[in-house]
Amino acid sequence: MKIKFNLLIVPALCLALFTAQGQKPQRFDYSIWQKAVASLREGHRETALEQFKLSLGDKPDQEMVRQAGRILQQAEATSQAQALYLWCRKALKENEVFAYELGEIYQQQLKYLEAVREFARALKQQPGKTIGKFEELSLQAGYNAIAVLAENEVDPETDDGRWLLGELFRKSGDTQRAWHYQKKIKDPKRLRMAVSQLTARPGPGIATAIGVVSEYLEQERPDDVFWKTRLSELYLQQGDHQRAEKILSLLSDKKIPGAQLELAGLWLRYNNDPRRARALIEGQKKYWPDSLKTEGDFTVCLCLMAMNNWEQAMDKCTGLAEGKYPQGIKQRAYYLLGEIKLARDQSEEALKYYGQAARAEEEGAYANDALARILLISQSKTDKISAVKLLGRAMNLKYQGDLDRAGKAFAQLADSASGTMAGDLALSELAELDIAQERFKQAIDKMKRLAESSSDTMTAANAYYRMGRIYYHQLKQKKAALECWRAGIIKYPNTSWAEMMRQEMESGQGQ
Repeated sequence: MKIKFNLLIVPALCLALFTAQGQKPQRFDYSIWQKAVASLREGHRETALEQFKLSLGDKPDQEMVRQAGRILQQAEATSQAQALYLWCRKALKENEVFAYELGEIYQQQLKYLEAVREFARALKQQPGKTIGKFEELSLQAGYNAIAVLAENEVDPETDDGRWLLGELFRKSGDTQRAWHYQKKIKDPKRLRMAVSQLTARPGPGIATAIGVVSEYLEQERPDDVFWKTRLSELYLQQGDHQRAEKILSLLSDKKIPGAQLELAGLWLRYNNDPRRARALIEGQKKYWPDSLKTEGDFTVCLCLMAMNNWEQAMDKCTGLAEGKYPQGIKQRAYYLLGEIKLARDQSEEALKYYGQAARAEEEGAYANDALARILLISQSKTDKISAVKLLGRAMNLKYQGDLDRAGKAFAQLADSASGTMAGDLALSELAELDIAQERFKQAIDKMKRLAESSSDTMTAANAYYRMGRIYYHQLKQKKAALECWRAGIIKYPNTSWAEMMRQEMESGQGQ
């Protein structure tokens, strides 16, 4: 068995250091240390352990003990290294020394309770390294198991302890328990990071995310505008439009540009009040930064479409498509021009604009949607009845906010073009109309029909995903949501929506 030479000369260096500083070593005996090393070479581990203890004296130096422990571990005498650390801890009458070293040994031995206990002791002296060790333990034994053990060992009265416990529970899926600890963090920067992580992807736990942000805002915060805006977004995701509008109205009154834009969008989408939305944007837009002005122009375009003012909507979108804007903006404008032409029953013109949208930026946000529209229109042209004409009429009514008549048109299209892209789109739009009017069971029926009739695996998988979210958020039927996602994963395991459903299930089962 080989032991590195540099480890053997450290005691001599320490003796020289003591002498140079005019200090006497605390009864350190180098000759006995050498005997311990020799015993270890010969495989006599217990003898080496006793000789190391003897060489270190009654008041052992901690660094010398660590050196001896490393020598023992390199010689695969791990249990002897453990015994040495525990002996020294008793000799020095300090219960927290060598906690990190002992934690590593217990981790190697898969003694998770003991490892958690020692790393909890080490957290005060070495927070960064120790938090990394809790991550390693969690990857071995699971976040929930380590979180439960840590809860009884980690000091929750320090910011490091609160952060660690919160992270363990957050990663185990228990957002409420995570917030129980992290809301007490005193460091503002760290607290903001905790809130961001706990609400970044709420999934089925959206009510918990709302609770986190609401409680965070109970005290005055320097970033309260950001978090009030985020809270309004969460309320909208939950379907609570009134609370979202109340928050955005208060921020809008304070002349917060982002809130004014969001409020206008809410009035357009959920209150069917395009005139009021347009008036707010055009009255305040001159005070906004350029990026929000562009977003405002898109919303105004939608307002004009809802007001049946198609020519002005065309002019507004054409200005965005042909102006000096980034390609992503141009692509979005071309796509919306295609939507206008489709709604006006001008499918050939619509194809032209969808084509320009697809070419504007191949990896852009609207590229796939534009290509899907092109395929849909091309496919519909071969149908015995003009599905594209019926689709255009339905889209026209949708953009004008005439939801009842739009629903009837989409229903007719769903029946006449079942199994085609147009029929799939119609069912999807019908489900969205049901959700907007809080007819959640009817929306589920549409999604089930879409999952069963669509020939496109991505569309069908997406239907399962959306059904699960309706069950979870709107109908509060957690079991049904999990069963729906599980069925979707089994049927379409290799789709991106299957991965989304897996994430939703992990998050939902931890609530």
